[in-house]
Amino acid sequence: MSREFEVACAHAVGDGVTAAALIDREGNAVAIAGALTATDLRAIACLVSQSLKGDDLASSLFAGENFQFAFDQQTVSIRVAARCVFVAVVIAAETPATHARAAALHRETERIVRAMAGDALGPPLGSGSGGAGPAELPAIELGVTPGVRRRN
Repeated sequence: MSREFEVACAHAVGDGVTAAALIDREGNAVAIAGALTATDLRAIACLVSQSLKGDDLASSLFAGENFQFAFDQQTVSIRVAARCVFVAVVIAAETPATHARAAALHRETERIVRAMAGDALGPPLGSGSGGAGPAELPAIELGVTPGVRRRN
């Protein structure tokens, strides 16, 4: 676990943000800060992993949208940073300050992941790349013609 992720989560907590967590695609916690129990984290991680199974929610999250849901009389806000880390922020009261803290954690997480991965992730969302990244483009191996069977 990167110390940078832990520091970023710790800075997000306060002014109405009661907890923050970074969760990988497998539902494992990368960093946690604030009042978040192991049971709470498992519930949020389960929602994150389930969101990847639904086309609509997953595509919205990976397009940069924010998803919010009610959780134990609070709101959990989830966004995806660098197309690989879920940023979950538990908000006690929705105010401009809490939204600013959630957005700052998302930006900082994106910066850390991109610094660790270098150019492997491609350009950030909204950078004018047209949206089609290497994983979304069809690949055809050179020397192979699709749909043709060879007879031996």
